[in-house]
Amino acid sequence: MQKKLVTILLVLFTGVIPTLAQTDYCFENKGLKTLNRILFTVSDSEINNGTFEIESYDGSSEIQSYQFEGTKAANDLTIKFAAETPEDFNTIKKIVWKLGKTLTVPTYGKNNETNKWSVLFRSLRKM
Repeated sequence: MQKKLVTILLVLFTGVIPTLAQTDYCFENKGLKTLNRILFTVSDSEINNGTFEIESYDGSSEIQSYQFEGTKAANDLTIKFAAETPEDFNTIKKIVWKLGKTLTVPTYGKNNETNKWSVLFRSLRKM
């Protein structure tokens, strides 16, 4: 009887505990020209189901969507895009995002204050 109870409990916890260890994230940045949204799931140290979305304010209904996966070590998220890499990340060799109260993402773009192209850090707020 006790063996059956232990077996049942093990089966239940084996299915429940991995689900509890999974965390879904959604971050957003309303930039000057586009809305950027990043969604992903972290399970243990693995990043799954990642999507980086770019939505233009110009009235077009098209949303550019890029799939990614990666790993999590402390607050560092190392990202690898599945097929196509968004233009904002093309010149960055190793993409590492910082997870905190906001998500800090390095991108390559034109600095509006200096008018020079460089790596810029965007902060996306948690939704």
